[in-house]
Amino acid sequence: MNKKQNSEGQLSKDGTAKYYQDGVETIVKFERIYGTKMTAIYCEMTAMKYLDRLGLKEEQPIEKEMIKVGWYRRKATELRNKINTSREISYKKIQSSGIEPKFF
Repeated sequence: MNKKQNSEGQLSKDGTAKYYQDGVETIVKFERIYGTKMTAIYCEMTAMKYLDRLGLKEEQPIEKEMIKVGWYRRKATELRNKINTSREISYKKIQSSGIEPKFF
């Protein structure tokens, strides 16, 4: 497996490169496009989705689903902490700058 790290040096969801396109983790692209707050909300909603569907996929062990729930919850917390320390990427800031955001 080709392991990749995100901009903070952390491994992606399962430590593989499949969550990266053009060298950038998909969740990082979300943050750059939609901002930190919206991405945190997305992560919280996704964790809830996995919890709501827990045990419904016969081929998917509950333990594996709980790993996904944990990842999204930790990412949401990380993003919320980023907001609280004013390191957030704001969609308004991106729009008002007049500069096209770079995703790659």
